[in-house]
Amino acid sequence: MTFALPMMRSPKCAAARRVVPVLSPVRDPRPSPRRSARLPAIALSLLVWLIPGCDGGTTTQLTLDLLTGYPSSAGWVQGDDGTLRTDGREKGYLASQQSFGDSVVTLEYRFDSVDGALPTPQANTGLLLLIDDADRVWPVCIEAQGKWVEMGELKSNGGLAAVKTTLRRRQRDAARRSPGQWNTLTARVEAGRVAVSLNGVLVSTSDTAGRTGGRIGVQSEGHPLTVRRFEVRPL
Repeated sequence: MTFALPMMRSPKCAAARRVVPVLSPVRDPRPSPRRSARLPAIALSLLVWLIPGCDGGTTTQLTLDLLTGYPSSAGWVQGDDGTLRTDGREKGYLASQQSFGDSVVTLEYRFDSVDGALPTPQANTGLLLLIDDADRVWPVCIEAQGKWVEMGELKSNGGLAAVKTTLRRRQRDAARRSPGQWNTLTARVEAGRVAVSLNGVLVSTSDTAGRTGGRIGVQSEGHPLTVRRFEVRPL
């Protein structure tokens, strides 16, 4: 009769094969109640940015009959297709006759050629926000720059105290199209703070300007310009 003896492993080999767990703090994979409570609000704010009109309000196209020129409207004409054009010779602006508080303002524009020459990077205009009631060059307001080399940047005008602003320069440069192409500035104004997107890309923000309402306008500043869309939607 033969007996099969069980194979024996040396303690050294067994120890080599044994995996010793390393103790570390255990983290709960679930988000904290405070963090999870913020998620719906963050998701909602993204939807408000991404889906036009989802935050309510009726969009108004600002045509020439709803705008007043300063010093005059002489250099501006409106085509049959609704576009606004200026030769840029008179330094001034068109401003809405109505004031607006929290709102989304859109300006789609293009610099035009001069005597067949393409517009240069110095071609200039601007989207004026929160304009006060006193017309002058330039009025108290926040300006979203339309000038090509500074496109999308925010600044104070007309003696308004400087506001803290941020600029996402790399994103701006990537989103900006050449001076002869259409560019779209969209400014979201809430409680005096402004956020500007360029061709759908967020490029700049500002702290509160100390103003929560005012007129909106577009500059004429020495360069022929066509505006294809100039509209406002109250929030």
